[in-house]
Amino acid sequence: MSTDIHIIILVGYSGSGKSLLRNYLNTIYNIPYVSTGDIVRDEAIKRGYSNSFKDIEKIAKLLDIETGYKFILLAFPYINHFSDLNDTIVVDCARTIQDIDLLNNEYSKSIVVAIKCPPKIRFNNLLSRNRKDIPQTYEDFVELTKREKKEGVEKLINKSNVIIQNSNNIEFFYNQIDNFILEFNYINASTLPMPHEPKLQPKLCQRASKPNTKSKIVY
Repeated sequence: MSTDIHIIILVGYSGSGKSLLRNYLNTIYNIPYVSTGDIVRDEAIKRGYSNSFKDIEKIAKLLDIETGYKFILLAFPYINHFSDLNDTIVVDCARTIQDIDLLNNEYSKSIVVAIKCPPKIRFNNLLSRNRKDIPQTYEDFVELTKREKKEGVEKLINKSNVIIQNSNNIEFFYNQIDNFILEFNYINASTLPMPHEPKLQPKLCQRASKPNTKSKIVY
Protein backbone atom coordinates (compact mmCIF):
# COMPACT_ATOMS: atom_id res chain seq x y z
CA MET A 1 0.00 0.00 0.00
CA SER A 2 1.21 3.48 -0.86
CA THR A 3 0.67 5.94 2.01
CA ASP A 4 2.19 9.04 0.42
CA ILE A 5 -0.27 9.68 -2.43
CA HIS A 6 -3.53 11.56 -2.03
CA ILE A 7 -6.17 10.20 -4.41
CA ILE A 8 -9.24 12.25 -5.35
CA ILE A 9 -11.73 9.71 -6.71
CA LEU A 10 -14.42 11.22 -8.93
CA VAL A 11 -17.85 9.60 -9.26
CA GLY A 12 -21.07 10.62 -11.01
CA TYR A 13 -23.22 10.04 -14.06
CA SER A 14 -21.91 10.63 -17.57
CA GLY A 15 -21.94 14.32 -18.46
CA SER A 16 -22.17 15.47 -14.83
CA GLY A 17 -18.95 17.47 -15.03
CA LYS A 18 -16.23 15.08 -13.87
CA SER A 19 -13.89 16.04 -16.70
CA LEU A 20 -14.62 19.73 -16.09
CA LEU A 21 -13.68 19.30 -12.43
CA ARG A 22 -10.51 17.34 -13.13
CA ASN A 23 -9.41 19.83 -15.83
CA TYR A 24 -9.97 22.71 -13.42
CA LEU A 25 -7.87 21.00 -10.74
CA ASN A 26 -5.18 20.31 -13.33
CA THR A 27 -5.14 23.85 -14.73
CA ILE A 28 -5.53 25.87 -11.54
CA TYR A 29 -3.87 23.60 -8.98
CA ASN A 30 -1.46 21.58 -11.16
CA ILE A 31 -2.99 18.28 -9.99
CA PRO A 32 -2.52 15.51 -12.58
CA TYR A 33 -5.34 13.14 -13.44
CA VAL A 34 -5.84 9.61 -14.72
CA SER A 35 -8.87 9.13 -16.98
CA THR A 36 -10.34 5.64 -17.08
CA GLY A 37 -12.30 6.74 -20.16
CA ASP A 38 -9.03 7.52 -21.95
CA ILE A 39 -7.72 4.09 -20.97
CA VAL A 40 -10.75 2.46 -22.61
CA ARG A 41 -10.48 4.63 -25.74
CA ASP A 42 -6.75 3.89 -26.07
CA GLU A 43 -7.44 0.18 -25.72
CA ALA A 44 -10.12 0.39 -28.42
CA ILE A 45 -7.60 1.91 -30.83
CA LYS A 46 -5.01 -0.76 -30.02
CA ARG A 47 -7.55 -3.49 -30.82
CA GLY A 48 -8.69 -1.93 -34.08
CA TYR A 49 -12.10 -0.76 -32.91
CA SER A 50 -13.69 2.55 -33.83
CA ASN A 51 -14.41 5.31 -31.33
CA SER A 52 -18.18 4.91 -31.72
CA PHE A 53 -20.42 4.77 -28.67
CA LYS A 54 -21.22 1.08 -29.22
CA ASP A 55 -17.59 0.03 -29.79
CA ILE A 56 -16.38 1.89 -26.69
CA GLU A 57 -19.08 0.21 -24.63
CA LYS A 58 -18.06 -3.16 -26.08
CA ILE A 59 -14.39 -2.63 -25.16
CA ALA A 60 -15.33 -1.46 -21.66
CA LYS A 61 -17.25 -4.71 -21.11
CA LEU A 62 -14.37 -6.78 -22.50
CA LEU A 63 -11.90 -5.07 -20.17
CA ASP A 64 -14.20 -5.75 -17.22
CA ILE A 65 -14.23 -9.46 -18.07
CA GLU A 66 -10.50 -9.63 -18.77
CA THR A 67 -9.60 -7.96 -15.47
CA GLY A 68 -12.02 -10.05 -13.43
CA TYR A 69 -14.24 -6.98 -13.05
CA LYS A 70 -11.32 -5.06 -11.54
CA PHE A 71 -10.93 -2.63 -14.42
CA ILE A 72 -9.63 0.12 -12.11
CA LEU A 73 -6.40 -1.86 -11.71
CA LEU A 74 -5.46 -0.69 -15.21
CA ALA A 75 -5.23 2.84 -13.81
CA PHE A 76 -2.66 1.95 -11.14
CA PRO A 77 0.45 2.17 -13.38
CA TYR A 78 -0.62 5.66 -14.48
CA ILE A 79 -1.25 6.74 -10.88
CA ASN A 80 2.17 5.47 -9.82
CA HIS A 81 3.78 7.26 -12.75
CA PHE A 82 2.22 10.59 -11.82
CA SER A 83 3.14 10.08 -8.16
CA ASP A 84 6.70 11.05 -9.13
CA LEU A 85 5.37 14.46 -10.20
CA ASN A 86 2.75 15.22 -7.55
CA ASP A 87 1.53 13.66 -4.31
CA THR A 88 -2.11 14.42 -5.19
CA ILE A 89 -3.74 12.70 -8.17
CA VAL A 90 -7.30 12.71 -9.53
CA VAL A 91 -8.86 9.46 -10.75
CA ASP A 92 -11.68 10.09 -13.22
CA CYS A 93 -13.57 7.97 -12.44
CA ALA A 94 -14.61 5.02 -10.27
CA ARG A 95 -17.51 3.04 -11.71
CA THR A 96 -18.18 0.52 -8.94
CA ILE A 97 -17.92 0.20 -5.16
CA GLN A 98 -15.18 -2.36 -5.80
CA ASP A 99 -13.21 0.29 -7.70
CA ILE A 100 -13.27 2.51 -4.62
CA ASP A 101 -12.33 -0.39 -2.33
CA LEU A 102 -9.38 -1.34 -4.55
CA LEU A 103 -8.15 2.26 -4.63
CA ASN A 104 -8.56 2.58 -0.86
CA ASN A 105 -6.63 -0.64 -0.30
CA GLU A 106 -3.73 0.52 -2.49
CA TYR A 107 -3.71 4.21 -1.59
CA SER A 108 -4.66 4.90 2.00
CA LYS A 109 -5.13 8.65 1.55
CA SER A 110 -8.18 8.84 -0.68
CA ILE A 111 -11.38 10.84 -0.80
CA VAL A 112 -14.48 10.29 -2.95
CA VAL A 113 -15.95 13.34 -4.68
CA ALA A 114 -19.34 13.09 -6.40
CA ILE A 115 -20.65 15.52 -9.00
CA LYS A 116 -24.41 16.00 -9.26
CA CYS A 117 -26.01 17.56 -12.31
CA PRO A 118 -29.57 17.67 -13.78
CA PRO A 119 -30.19 15.20 -16.66
CA LYS A 120 -30.85 17.76 -19.42
CA ILE A 121 -27.67 19.65 -18.57
CA ARG A 122 -25.74 16.37 -18.55
CA PHE A 123 -27.05 15.52 -22.02
CA ASN A 124 -26.07 18.93 -23.39
CA ASN A 125 -22.65 18.58 -21.76
CA LEU A 126 -22.14 15.28 -23.57
CA LEU A 127 -23.23 16.69 -26.93
CA SER A 128 -20.84 19.61 -26.55
CA ARG A 129 -17.91 17.18 -26.55
CA ASN A 130 -18.63 16.45 -30.21
CA ARG A 131 -17.34 12.87 -29.93
CA LYS A 132 -18.67 9.69 -31.47
CA ASP A 133 -18.35 7.69 -28.23
CA ILE A 134 -21.24 9.49 -26.50
CA PRO A 135 -25.03 9.09 -26.94
CA GLN A 136 -26.21 11.01 -29.98
CA THR A 137 -29.91 11.10 -29.05
CA TYR A 138 -31.73 11.83 -25.80
CA GLU A 139 -33.26 8.35 -25.94
CA ASP A 140 -29.79 6.78 -25.97
CA PHE A 141 -28.79 9.11 -23.15
CA VAL A 142 -31.75 7.97 -21.03
CA GLU A 143 -30.79 4.33 -21.64
CA LEU A 144 -27.19 5.10 -20.63
CA THR A 145 -28.42 6.75 -17.43
CA LYS A 146 -30.60 3.74 -16.60
CA ARG A 147 -27.67 1.42 -17.19
CA GLU A 148 -25.32 3.50 -15.05
CA LYS A 149 -27.89 3.58 -12.26
CA LYS A 150 -28.27 -0.20 -12.46
CA GLU A 151 -24.48 -0.56 -12.32
CA GLY A 152 -24.43 1.39 -9.04
CA VAL A 153 -23.67 5.05 -9.71
CA GLU A 154 -26.18 6.12 -7.06
CA LYS A 155 -24.41 3.91 -4.52
CA LEU A 156 -21.12 5.57 -5.42
CA ILE A 157 -22.62 9.02 -4.93
CA ASN A 158 -24.02 7.95 -1.57
CA LYS A 159 -20.60 6.64 -0.58
CA SER A 160 -18.93 9.96 -1.43
CA ASN A 161 -17.31 12.25 1.14
CA VAL A 162 -17.97 15.41 -0.88
CA ILE A 163 -20.72 16.46 -3.29
CA ILE A 164 -20.14 19.17 -5.89
CA GLN A 165 -23.27 20.60 -7.51
CA ASN A 166 -23.07 21.40 -11.23
CA SER A 167 -26.18 23.43 -12.04
CA ASN A 168 -24.87 25.15 -15.18
CA ASN A 169 -23.40 28.10 -13.22
CA ILE A 170 -19.68 27.75 -13.90
CA GLU A 171 -18.53 30.24 -11.25
CA PHE A 172 -20.62 28.49 -8.59
CA PHE A 173 -19.13 25.17 -9.72
CA TYR A 174 -15.56 26.46 -9.54
CA ASN A 175 -16.24 28.14 -6.20
CA GLN A 176 -17.29 24.82 -4.70
CA ILE A 177 -14.12 23.18 -6.02
CA ASP A 178 -11.97 25.91 -4.47
CA ASN A 179 -13.68 25.39 -1.12
CA PHE A 180 -13.20 21.65 -1.42
CA ILE A 181 -9.48 22.13 -2.02
CA LEU A 182 -9.24 24.23 1.13
CA GLU A 183 -10.93 21.47 3.11
CA PHE A 184 -8.92 18.77 1.38
CA ASN A 185 -5.71 20.47 2.49
CA TYR A 186 -6.63 21.18 6.08
CA ILE A 187 -9.45 18.91 7.22
CA ASN A 188 -9.23 15.17 7.86
CA ALA A 189 -11.77 13.52 5.54
CA SER A 190 -12.98 11.29 8.39
CA THR A 191 -14.43 14.43 10.03
CA LEU A 192 -16.51 15.36 6.98
CA PRO A 193 -20.23 14.49 6.98
CA MET A 194 -21.23 11.95 4.33
CA PRO A 195 -22.27 13.33 1.94
CA HIS A 196 -20.84 16.80 2.47
CA GLU A 197 -21.59 19.94 0.48
CA PRO A 198 -18.90 22.62 0.95
CA LYS A 199 -20.23 25.88 2.33
CA LEU A 200 -19.32 28.75 0.04
CA GLN A 201 -16.72 31.05 1.53
CA PRO A 202 -15.89 33.49 -1.33
CA LYS A 203 -13.35 35.46 0.70
CA LEU A 204 -11.34 32.27 1.25
CA CYS A 205 -11.44 31.15 -2.39
CA GLN A 206 -7.99 32.30 -3.38
CA ARG A 207 -6.98 30.28 -6.44
CA ALA A 208 -3.36 29.29 -6.08
CA SER A 209 -1.03 28.01 -8.80
CA LYS A 210 -0.21 24.92 -6.73
CA PRO A 211 -2.09 22.98 -4.05
CA ASN A 212 -0.82 22.65 -0.51
CA THR A 213 -0.26 18.91 -0.89
CA LYS A 214 2.32 18.75 1.89
CA SER A 215 -0.28 18.87 4.66
CA LYS A 216 -0.58 15.64 6.60
CA ILE A 217 -4.04 14.23 6.05
CA VAL A 218 -5.04 10.71 6.99
CA TYR A 219 -8.26 9.37 5.51
